[in-house]
Amino acid sequence: MNLEIARKSEAWKFSPISKIKSLELKTSRELDLDDIKKVRLAMGPSEQQIHTVFVNDLIESGTAELNIKKAPSYFFEDSNTTRAKLDRNLENLTKFRNIVILKILKSPQSTIWIDPNSFGSNLEIELESGATANIVFFETDNVNLSTHESSFNRLSFLLGDDSNLELGVSQSSEKNSISQINVAMGEKSVFNSYSLMTGTADYKRLEVNVFQNGSNSIATLNGLNATKLVGTFDYHSNVFHLNNDQETFQNFKSVIKDQSKSIFTGRVHLTEKASGAAVDQINNNLLIGKKASVDTQPELNIYQDNVKATHGATTSSLDEDHIFYFSSRGFTPEQTKKILLDAFCKSTCDNLKNSGIKEFFRGAISKELYSE
Repeated sequence: MNLEIARKSEAWKFSPISKIKSLELKTSRELDLDDIKKVRLAMGPSEQQIHTVFVNDLIESGTAELNIKKAPSYFFEDSNTTRAKLDRNLENLTKFRNIVILKILKSPQSTIWIDPNSFGSNLEIELESGATANIVFFETDNVNLSTHESSFNRLSFLLGDDSNLELGVSQSSEKNSISQINVAMGEKSVFNSYSLMTGTADYKRLEVNVFQNGSNSIATLNGLNATKLVGTFDYHSNVFHLNNDQETFQNFKSVIKDQSKSIFTGRVHLTEKASGAAVDQINNNLLIGKKASVDTQPELNIYQDNVKATHGATTSSLDEDHIFYFSSRGFTPEQTKKILLDAFCKSTCDNLKNSGIKEFFRGAISKELYSE
């Protein structure tokens, strides 16, 4: 099981091409094994209760192994299109960079909080069969990219049979960024993810590619874009059902304020081998402001008859009936707005199992909603 496969360049249909071309994307500095062993990891049940350990501590305790390999070269079928050129530009940023491989041999006792810049721009985490891990991947405005305006990072996961990963992705720095998450899933493995994009960056993008290789695997992809000012937050997902009796659940929401824009492109590919698959995909968007905008494209590609699949999207403003209800009970318009937004946004966290990760993202959402 690996991620080194030929893949067609994913569509950038709604993405602001001129804005992306203007980004001066940078990767963090190259690290060798000795450097990586000295990297500090934050571990703990929540952001308020963490302790730091060295990567070498995980190795010496038998929890993990560490290796490095050369980055693969990807082949793009539609090599002459604009979107393929954009993809190749991202590949060129990292193709001469080593991939840091952190293999988790047994389940860590605490959540691992990772700043991707600490490991360079190519990090691969492998979970051995039966292992369970809780990981939060978060951006910061410091470490190795403090002098750069934009960054690109890739995080890949290989999930062994019967393994279980809960992943949180927080893109909340004030800098422009493009992040890519690749996941390959073994038999009866579980991938539960949550992503949050907030802040005032001009452009942020998250691409999530999930390859469900093993039968009876389950993938959940939930998340929230909270845009404001003139920023564009761009979320793309591709889920490939490559075996029988697999499930995918996706619930992604956006709150779009001022003159900002949110993009959602979610694709689920049900191949001929995906007999017994169950897919549920929904995108809900809330526009706050007359110039706010959203582009949404939930998409199912079905090549197998024996599947259950639903998808849909909604776009609306705050419900006038709800506003009237709260007003009639003494709430001010501002209080009513915050109550409705709080309920809309925090429901995206409901599927998180780890209490520390759920607490972190609910707190981040509250900070975003009540900071104005």
